[in-house]
Amino acid sequence: MPVDSRSLGITGFQFYCMSLAAIGSFNFGWNIGSVNIPGDVLQNCVTGREYYGPFPSCIFVGSNTAWGVITGSYALGALIGAVASNPVIDKRGYKFTLSWFALLNVAGALLLSLTTKLPQFIIGRIVVGIAAGAANNALSTYVSDIATPRSRTIMGGSVQVACNLGIMLDNAIALGLAPPPRWRILFSLTGAFGLLNFILFPFARESPKWLI
Repeated sequence: MPVDSRSLGITGFQFYCMSLAAIGSFNFGWNIGSVNIPGDVLQNCVTGREYYGPFPSCIFVGSNTAWGVITGSYALGALIGAVASNPVIDKRGYKFTLSWFALLNVAGALLLSLTTKLPQFIIGRIVVGIAAGAANNALSTYVSDIATPRSRTIMGGSVQVACNLGIMLDNAIALGLAPPPRWRILFSLTGAFGLLNFILFPFARESPKWLI
């Protein structure tokens, strides 16, 4: 029996698609907050400089200017991702963009968690920033397009809540993972979230407006 979508709330499949979008938004927030708690360890080597195999306990930034570059490189990457994702969305769609740009989180996580030098860490922040910028550019429109009129507000709001939840949980978990070498685990987790999006998004629906 046909159902008028205007009378529907959130369906099970809409919830699935929204959850994947929320993971991308959560990851965006996660990377915003990821350098906050471990900052002293990474920047000033407050726990002392040791080596765990080939990996140092800190990257010894040494100056506030260099630390500012690390922090700002994420925003630079997000800007690049937001601009670069637009032609990809136009040509290949939202689902493709949200799937494949999420894979950059895996590459960024590897660079960050295995970092030995400052330039590697900065490049890693730029890479995860590109993934975040692309996701943030596509997520809100994607969720709005797949939502029914009755579910649009709560679905859109849930994605924004996920971003704030990512910031909050990252900072909470960092309290236990800030000491070396555990901060490397903290930076590797963004890759797990990105990989989850890459694996599951192909089973989501494309934006109906893009299909038109």
